[in-house]
Amino acid sequence: MQLDPYESMGFHCNLTVKAFLSVLGEKLKGTDISPSQFLALANLTALGPLSQSELAERLAITGATTARLIDRMERDEWVRRERAPEDQRVKMIIPTEKAAGTWQEISAAGREVLDQAYQGISKEELETVKKVLQKIRNNLER
Repeated sequence: MQLDPYESMGFHCNLTVKAFLSVLGEKLKGTDISPSQFLALANLTALGPLSQSELAERLAITGATTARLIDRMERDEWVRRERAPEDQRVKMIIPTEKAAGTWQEISAAGREVLDQAYQGISKEELETVKKVLQKIRNNLER
């Protein structure tokens, strides 16, 4: 039996992520932050400093792509790299004061995207979707 991609939750999630990122890119125009940089800063703001490999895993991108992203963000003074005290081989990615000061403004853009996306969807429906997606992730991580 042939796979119909429209039967796949992963396919629908991918389409949804693309739509989120497209709208987020429009909302971020004029801020000097790309959607990829926004996602990196969102993870770093929520979780604190992460190693380059941890950030790559969270963003679901390759190590090389992550290195280029961090290089650009470091050049633009959004993040800095510091060696991890417990393992000098590991570089931790840390948001700068500039990033912290700008986060309020750019996170408002993220909030606008979520508000637009969630129109007409109840909190209960959103919680159900989150629970189902978590179960799917748990199944796939076995």
